[in-house]
Amino acid sequence: MLSKARIRDLQRYQRKKHRIADGRLLVEGWRSLEAVAGAGVGIDSLFLAEEIDEKELPAGLIAELSSRSRRTERVTPTQMKSLSSSVTPPDLAALITWRPLGTDALIDAISADPGNADNRMGGFRLLVVTDGVSDPGNLGTIIRTADWFGARGVFCGPGSVELTNPKVVQATMGSLFQLPVSVGDSTAVFLGRVRELGYSVVSLELDGATDIREVAWPDKLVVVVGNEARGVSGDTRALADQRVMIPRFGRAESLNAAAALAVTLGAVRLQPKGD
Repeated sequence: MLSKARIRDLQRYQRKKHRIADGRLLVEGWRSLEAVAGAGVGIDSLFLAEEIDEKELPAGLIAELSSRSRRTERVTPTQMKSLSSSVTPPDLAALITWRPLGTDALIDAISADPGNADNRMGGFRLLVVTDGVSDPGNLGTIIRTADWFGARGVFCGPGSVELTNPKVVQATMGSLFQLPVSVGDSTAVFLGRVRELGYSVVSLELDGATDIREVAWPDKLVVVVGNEARGVSGDTRALADQRVMIPRFGRAESLNAAAALAVTLGAVRLQPKGD
């Protein structure tokens, strides 16, 4: 059981300033923690609900997490609720040490030999850039979508919601720890650097752009996703090699950013070979 002082200390990480200052965050749920373990992320403390049923979890997960953690603590349902940002608190959580990559580190990661993962995809290389994505659920789903479609990394430019926001972390379902993810002060500088590496930049637009069905996708591709209401900023749009739109067939006003990215990356990955 946690002491009151220990709970107060842990609750600090519900606030952005402490997560950023200390490089720590609380991660909830076995799926995200399975990714944490797989990525070799440092675990400071593992929290197990008193009545957790290990049979409902992947075999050996608790043992693996415990072996990676500096300490393992049992908590009551009330204590878990006080630590959790979820409406229904999980039976498993952890305090981990994690920070997003800097721009240089992401450039290094995408410049490295692609290895077997990209060889299975025929050498295709994909990056995703967010330009002012402000909704945490959207940003988390964008990162998860980028991971699903085999992106080599995600760059979050100025104006995008903070990466350790609990709703972002939850929405990534662990992809935040499996994929190189970076924050940076200048989207223009990042795009300039990846263009030097041979990448072409495509911005997703609401209208007035090339129909997605008419695009021949390059082998090195950066897809830029803009703000939910305003789209890609004018300064970033000016740096794009192509502007692409998804045609509307119904009456909805728009797609949200994550849905638009999923449609686009599906089109990219499913384009017949040789086209």
